[in-house]
Amino acid sequence: MDEKQEIQTEESRTIHRAEKVLGNDKLDKKSYFHDEYSYLFKQYKKLIKQMEKMVKMGDIQQQKVTKLNQRLDLLAKNLSKYVSPQIFDLMQSEKEDIKIQSHRTQLTVFFSDIVDFTSSTENLQPEDTTRILNEYLEEMSQIALKFGGTIDKFIGDAVMIFFGDPQSKGMQEDALTCVAMAIEMQKKLIDLRRIWSNRGLQNPFKVRIGIASGYCTVGNFGSNNRLDYTIIGSIVNLASRLESSAKPDDILVSHETYSLIKDKIYCEKEDVVMVKGIPFPVQKYKVIDFYGNLKVHEEISEYFDGFSIYVDLDYIPQNNIDQAISYLDQSINALKKLKE
Repeated sequence: MDEKQEIQTEESRTIHRAEKVLGNDKLDKKSYFHDEYSYLFKQYKKLIKQMEKMVKMGDIQQQKVTKLNQRLDLLAKNLSKYVSPQIFDLMQSEKEDIKIQSHRTQLTVFFSDIVDFTSSTENLQPEDTTRILNEYLEEMSQIALKFGGTIDKFIGDAVMIFFGDPQSKGMQEDALTCVAMAIEMQKKLIDLRRIWSNRGLQNPFKVRIGIASGYCTVGNFGSNNRLDYTIIGSIVNLASRLESSAKPDDILVSHETYSLIKDKIYCEKEDVVMVKGIPFPVQKYKVIDFYGNLKVHEEISEYFDGFSIYVDLDYIPQNNIDQAISYLDQSINALKKLKE
């Protein structure tokens, strides 16, 4: 049987099956095959629609998942603003519910606050006070994160930071890093004071800092519904006490901190201080700077009502010295006339 005969035979069989099913002895071959094609095409289109519907449903589910992930990312982003990055990472790594628990470890604790914050901002509108305070806290936070400090909390204009938990580089390195952070903060304040003075702040912020090192209890404190990852202990009180006894722009450290940093950072010995909870006088030291910076950097800065001066003798260009002298002479002459 040749190929043509085979096709005709298969065609006859198909027609016979169609006649049997449809009961039409006079079924037209052309119309049957046309109807069969139409039926198959309709079934194909039906399947396509079903597939499209399934794909569409899949897209909807994927969109739901995408939106959920976006909401989770936003939630995580917002949550990370309320806790230190180290604490946030610790929360994410926990495989079980966070519980009330704590442990003892060696830390270096940092406290700072703005001197006479209320009086410094009493001539400002509340909105301006809020903006300037947030600018200050933002800059201090960025420096703290740069050095790897764990930001415990903001208490109004005060800042509490500690080094050594949940990550530690060792007691000495933690202390050095903390003091280095404090030094950079004070230097950053010089730039901020120039900006704030130009905005009309009559008494640009000056900050005092206290730092102490020793054993603290650190962990989750609170209730099952509200926890705070923080530190407690006499060292915390000591750092706070050193801060409150410091002069504007000073950084005071405890003897323990001094013993850890003295080889790299120059400090001046000051009077002792009595601290609640510690039965003996505590020696305090004023941080000056890293030894390597003492002979290479010299500056003059002073700010008070109606007066602002800052001269960086290491960075002023040689060709601008005469101009600087001229400005100073003009200022001196103007002040003399004012005095007369």
